Amino acid sequence: MCMVSVHVRYLDLVVQRATGELLTPATWMRRFVQTHPSYKKDSVVSQDIAYDLLQRIDQISRGAVKEPALYGDFTFEPITKEDAFPASLGHKTNKQS
Repeated sequence: MCMVSVHVRYLDLVVQRATGELLTPATWMRRFVQTHPSYKKDSVVSQDIAYDLLQRIDQISRGAVKEPALYGDFTFEPITKEDAFPASLGHKTNKQS
């Protein structure tokens, strides 16, 4: 897929989120918490809710679970540990004479 096509698809995703057609990640996470069986409607995100939320986010990021409310029919390559940082994160030192 060419870069222009990728950018157009990304903009389509942004537009669908801006119009409310798709959920934003923040709205999706709030709904996940609010509908979790352990949630007591007390604004507390317990350890088991947080764990389940992070598990689901991990599953989505690896492509193991589809989440149409977030992405509709958009597809993305799963994120792997090997691909997470393709460039070195080294730093330059700024030595003064």
